[in-house]
Amino acid sequence: MRLYTQEDFEALIARLPDTAENQSVYQSLLDMRDENSVERQPYTFEVDFSTGVIAGTANIFPAPTAAGAISSTGNFLVDASAPFMLVCQSYQADLAGAVITVSTRQSPNWVITIQDQSSNRNWMNTPVPIPSIFGQTGSLPFFWPQPRLLPGNTNVQMTVTNYDAAAVDNVRLSFHGYRLYSTRKA
Repeated sequence: MRLYTQEDFEALIARLPDTAENQSVYQSLLDMRDENSVERQPYTFEVDFSTGVIAGTANIFPAPTAAGAISSTGNFLVDASAPFMLVCQSYQADLAGAVITVSTRQSPNWVITIQDQSSNRNWMNTPVPIPSIFGQTGSLPFFWPQPRLLPGNTNVQMTVTNYDAAAVDNVRLSFHGYRLYSTRKA
């Protein structure tokens, strides 16, 4: 699915030579612009994981023991109202909800797998360390090499595995991009 903005069509129309032969192409571009115009609204989906207790958080799992790592799943749903164009990701980690400063930022020893449940497509072939595909702050996000379009009704599920014995309790994953709302005229 390819979505074009009003600006995309305006640029095409501006480059089209104004000749009699191009009038039908010109009209077709105007019609397509009106039918396919999309408004972008910035949006963030967030999924929280905790080895402790965060008020209002459903994704809670115990800290790893000497016997091994502990895994948990979380998800977000792109509702049917508009597709979501995922551009970048970031995370924030803390120890038991402690205050975070530049010098006390935590780097979780956690790995993640992400799957589009709607299409049953994995986003990676094996679990990946969270710092490898999530930037440490919103000011330093991880940008996908190409934005990823998630249609409406897409359920994105992630499974995290915590290998930290006690260092990082809470990890908040943020998926940044924009919702694409049709401005099609009725």
